[in-house]
Amino acid sequence: MARKRIESNGSTNHLHFPPERILRLLQGIKSAIGLAEARGISFDDLEQLSGRPAGTIGSWFEGARMIQLEFLFALLERVPAVLRRDLIDASCRVQPTLRHPKLAHDPIALSRLETLLKQRIGFTIIQGGPEHARAFVLNALGNSAREVEFTQRSIVGVEIQPVSTWAPVPGIIQLSTQPEPRQQVQRAWPKIQQANDGSLILLGQVWNRIPHLLPEIVQLARRCHVLVADDPLKTEDLVRHISGPVQILTVSAAREQPEWIRVSIQGG
Repeated sequence: MARKRIESNGSTNHLHFPPERILRLLQGIKSAIGLAEARGISFDDLEQLSGRPAGTIGSWFEGARMIQLEFLFALLERVPAVLRRDLIDASCRVQPTLRHPKLAHDPIALSRLETLLKQRIGFTIIQGGPEHARAFVLNALGNSAREVEFTQRSIVGVEIQPVSTWAPVPGIIQLSTQPEPRQQVQRAWPKIQQANDGSLILLGQVWNRIPHLLPEIVQLARRCHVLVADDPLKTEDLVRHISGPVQILTVSAAREQPEWIRVSIQGG
């Protein structure tokens, strides 16, 4: 009761984190993303990145209070600077890209992957293992597509993974393995079917879980570039169904550094 009285009479206002600092931080983050992607970033872009409505984001940039962030930063500023950076870095998910050290160690493979991303139709299969390496390469290709082409290419897809290990590619629906994702994929599928010609379609752990989608996936590859990361596939049967270029990317741990990913590329 005493705590409520203190809050209601405003006597703790001197402890509040200044809201204008939150606004400056948001503006700085928006500018930094635009600089990294070499383009202007709109509120619609931020909606796609964050999942929050563009109208709500716009109100924050116009000065609407963000009480949760004020609370968070009021505590963070009490943490020693080095530890604070460690806490923030540990909380942020990884964003896979082709320039990430896991892939950038092999400039020849990197160049071939960038060329592959410019393809407008066809099929790319990401196989090998372990599963997290396949998923990393799939996400790296999705995150790097617009950077490689310098265009606003449409990117859609679905990825199923047990844990949300990295920030999802904008436009990709990320699903957990629990509960059973079959119905969620079915609900998302019409959006994928309606993708514009030449779109990049990413499918992670979908093929083997929902095999009846095979004919539709093959059909999509005739007008879009479909990337599939999944358990080992019968690639010989797959190639017979597809008209257009087919690439097979086989991932494995690099001998030089176990945390690096080696990618060998066949076809094209």
